Amino acid sequence: HGIVDDCPFSNESMERFKDQKTESLISSTSYAKSRYIQDGIEALTERLLNEENQKEYTFSNELEKFGQPKDKGYIAIVHADGNGMGERFKNCKSLEETRRLSKGVSEYADTVMKSLMDDLIGIIQDLEKSDFEFRKEKGKTILPIRPIISDGDDITFVCEGRLGLYLAEK
Repeated sequence: HGIVDDCPFSNESMERFKDQKTESLISSTSYAKSRYIQDGIEALTERLLNEENQKEYTFSNELEKFGQPKDKGYIAIVHADGNGMGERFKNCKSLEETRRLSKGVSEYADTVMKSLMDDLIGIIQDLEKSDFEFRKEKGKTILPIRPIISDGDDITFVCEGRLGLYLAEK
């Protein structure tokens, strides 16, 4: 590519694509990924929030919007892995049994994450009285959590740091 500036997101060379927020030039890789951010947020919202909560709350990919005080950068990364699940899958005697177990585990992970979101939304009003600074986007409160993986026996999410241990325990 000759001599060009680097994309601030991917360190690849900048191209003719523009970042939607900053209007600066970015790489084609960063552009392609940014086009799907809103689709991902909408999919998470539909999958993990009930209809009533979908009207009032949303997710964000921007960690700065998780409710931390402006001078702090508290985040927590929580990962939960179902112990012994590999052994349960090894003990399946047929493909049908493996599929049933896989579907059940996936449905359970969704149930756990939906319950976690309901619990978090239930305590948000109390948190607003503290030094949490919840931001709004398009009239919806941004949740202080961003699920990364919620599939099979793995659950991983990033959240406001002061909520990390509480949400991990839940």
